[in-house]
Amino acid sequence: MLLTIVIPVFNESQMINECLARLQTLLPPARQSGPEDFEIIFSDPGSTDGSIDEIHAALLPSAVRSVTLRLKHPSVGRTVKLGLEQARGEYVLVLPCDVGLERSALSELIEALRRSQPAWGAFPKRYEPTTLFLNVYLWLQNFVRLRILKNAVWTNGFFFRRNLIQEVGWPDADFMEDVMLCDRLKLSGKPMLLKSRLTVSSRRYYPRRSSRRILVNWLIITLFRLGYQDLKRLKAIYVFFK
Repeated sequence: MLLTIVIPVFNESQMINECLARLQTLLPPARQSGPEDFEIIFSDPGSTDGSIDEIHAALLPSAVRSVTLRLKHPSVGRTVKLGLEQARGEYVLVLPCDVGLERSALSELIEALRRSQPAWGAFPKRYEPTTLFLNVYLWLQNFVRLRILKNAVWTNGFFFRRNLIQEVGWPDADFMEDVMLCDRLKLSGKPMLLKSRLTVSSRRYYPRRSSRRILVNWLIITLFRLGYQDLKRLKAIYVFFK
């Protein structure tokens, strides 16, 4: 099997139906690519809001599975790892519940994996709905952070060769896991950066002012890059100011 898409889910009742609707649009091209090229795993660390029940009720095809294991300290990274342990694909794509992958992006990814066999890579993104301020922030993320610095986060849709994780290791943390994972993947070489953009919900920037959330994000990542890696305190700062 070529590709496993791991979708981490934790108390996502507000987004899960939209996620499932997007998923239905992806399945036809996957079938055209071949029954053994594509699978999706919903990974849940113990949701209590009915998210996993919505997934089970959707009557999705056999190419879509779910794995649930109640974690004592759930985080995005640990939830992804839960799905990764059940993956059968040669490659794994991490796709957060509030991130949309269009058919054209999926086709580009599958073609790139077959043709170039990269170690790892990521997508640029866009926000919906958006504002002028978010567009400026988006340019910094796509051009400076991703294209120049080769740094990606969860919403960039990490994809990587599954056996690569055995070499670089998986970060066991409950904050900044995506930043640490990116640093480890970079040890294997430069990422393949695709042209298609993922569509990211801007819900995390509302109803509070988006400028405040953006400044907090940059503060946290700057402190981390400057060597301040007390994750508990960084998380406390993030939660306090967000």
